[in-house]
Amino acid sequence: GGISLFTKLRLAPGTVLKIEVSFPGRATPVRFTGEIIWSGELIASEGQALSNPYETGVRFLEIASDDREFILQYAEAQITGHKSA
Repeated sequence: GGISLFTKLRLAPGTVLKIEVSFPGRATPVRFTGEIIWSGELIASEGQALSNPYETGVRFLEIASDDREFILQYAEAQITGHKSA
């Protein structure tokens, strides 16, 4: 399992990071250790400036089971249009 993030920098595959992600409606951020799997530049529309111009795939190395479950529920809610519990 893992997560895709938008980042300011292109990160090298194999890099291991401690990551903290805040989610709307959640008081505490999700914290985990992850390994960069891929990172690529986003294509912006003409004249559009991106504050986070890279999309980066991160594989979970260490994450609490409740945080992993929250991310799965959040992602499913975004896809289906339902609010997560």
